[in-house]
Amino acid sequence: ERLEAKAYLHRGLTVIFEDKAHGESHTYHYEEGVRAYLAKLLAERGLEPVGAELFYVERTQEADHRGLPELECVMAWTEATDETFLSFVNSMPTTSGGTNESGLKSAVVKAVRNYLEFHNLVPRGLTIAPEDVREGMVAILSCYLTAPQFQGQTKERLNNPETQSVIDGAVRTALENYLLANRTVGDAIAARVVLAARARSASRAAQPVARTGAVSHPPNLPRKHAHSS
Repeated sequence: ERLEAKAYLHRGLTVIFEDKAHGESHTYHYEEGVRAYLAKLLAERGLEPVGAELFYVERTQEADHRGLPELECVMAWTEATDETFLSFVNSMPTTSGGTNESGLKSAVVKAVRNYLEFHNLVPRGLTIAPEDVREGMVAILSCYLTAPQFQGQTKERLNNPETQSVIDGAVRTALENYLLANRTVGDAIAARVVLAARARSASRAAQPVARTGAVSHPPNLPRKHAHSS
């Protein structure tokens, strides 16, 4: 599974696994790279992207000689009620996130909120929270750093402070431009976000009523779960 992930993260690379014990050979090769990886994740969960498109952005080191990280990111919004973020640093999974995921999530929230405000798509009195924007998102982020700093010995969480602002800026600008240039997709994502905000607002408004008369045994209210794996 790790070899397959590496093949996705390095598009065009051919990875061959020889299992001599069982006389088997497995070849992994993906010309579409992380886009094929996201398509696989969506198919496994039976999900379709809202707006029928994936958003993709790439930032190569050749375009910037300041030693800042190069990155590749692909994402889609779906009708799922959770969020899924997979992040990698130098092909290693950062399962506990860190500054790389923080930069991505911040960029997405800013870009979508700007689109909503620019086109006046937020209903009066409704507040769009960060979790509303991210609900249903499935995203993969891969970046390469010359001197990565990790938290703990397991290297599952990235700590490089400069990485957050670089990813935030690169992804936010690209996503804003993409949404503005693709109004059909942008409006579909906007409707999905507004729906999430309305559901959250309605759930919160119903809580005091649901708890009345059942103080000792409050009901199990629906909660949204965020997954970063």
